[in-house]
Amino acid sequence: MDKDKFKIEKLFPTPLYLCFLNNKISNDQLAKTPIKKNIRNHTSATADVLKDYPELKKEIEEHLNNYLQQIHSPASPDLKLYITESWLNFTKKGEEHHTHYHPNSFVSGVFYISVNEETDNIEFVNGKQPAMYIQPKEGDSWGKWHATNSDCLIGVKNQLLLLFPSTLEHLVPPVKGDQPRISLSFNTFLKGSLSNLNQVYLNL
Repeated sequence: MDKDKFKIEKLFPTPLYLCFLNNKISNDQLAKTPIKKNIRNHTSATADVLKDYPELKKEIEEHLNNYLQQIHSPASPDLKLYITESWLNFTKKGEEHHTHYHPNSFVSGVFYISVNEETDNIEFVNGKQPAMYIQPKEGDSWGKWHATNSDCLIGVKNQLLLLFPSTLEHLVPPVKGDQPRISLSFNTFLKGSLSNLNQVYLNL
């Protein structure tokens, strides 16, 4: 690069994997699901709902391991991600999901079953707060680096699958429409060899 030129690299990006799935959960199946009160919405009474949807689980696992290959490119061919727990979320008008992350998990995900595609979204929280607030120029109210300095709102659609690091904080703003927002969330962990050099294994 010429000494009188410059470029800016964005370091340490956070991966967000998005795709649409073929498998569905029908309204009849949802109606049979026992639910319980959560902090600010309702969830399924059990945390192993994917056992009842083997084809959907298989499709999700295929994307989980594609995420692993694309993001981490592991040297060990036996390293895999597997689902440790899964649950349904039922969020009615005015309800929300509080800000949280998923401990004891490597990659977390959410699959959208029934949403209002015009109004429903998920908000990811940037935990790295800037030390100073610098007022940007008029007309550029978010600044040049707003994508890395602020929270990010993602509009959601039916059949959409999101995968992200479990440490990434997120929330769901209050649901605006009359249609309940229904999604399936899950956590994962690794099994296999983490490193061939040190022979570190996760035999779980």
